[in-house]
Amino acid sequence: MIIVTGTKRSGTSMWMQVLRAAGYDVIGEDFPGTWGKSIRSCNPRGFFESRFRQGIFYATNPDPRTGRFLRPEPMERYVVKVFVPGLLRSDWAFLGPVLATMRPWREYTASLERLYQTEATWQEASDELGERDSASERRVRAGRLPAALEWWFENYELIRDVA
Repeated sequence: MIIVTGTKRSGTSMWMQVLRAAGYDVIGEDFPGTWGKSIRSCNPRGFFESRFRQGIFYATNPDPRTGRFLRPEPMERYVVKVFVPGLLRSDWAFLGPVLATMRPWREYTASLERLYQTEATWQEASDELGERDSASERRVRAGRLPAALEWWFENYELIRDVA
């Protein structure tokens, strides 16, 4: 299995698109949940995220909803996005090649703020229409680290884990 890793807004979705175009099977949806409505403009070609974005380990495999267990052996032609904190958490049996991507912090900060603003604007419009998305609402209202600090922490974590 090929693991694509990095922080949010670092180019992981672009790599998922490239590998899919190269003929690999992708684990993940273009626009999970309400993302097609809420934040599509931030990644018009899709995000390709799955339940494994936080790692492939006991909490995500077997799937807590379906009980389906993913075995490592038949997964060689598959690619999955796992964000930095989930990489070290993942079971070693699933780790094949790892493609790590990093974006300069100034670009990352601007892009992440744009994503959060887009999501907040969509949430406000949904609230006005009486449509509620509790998962999106939690993400918008949750306390966050400043974007530059988040970038530093996750990239430091990636380098530390590789070392």
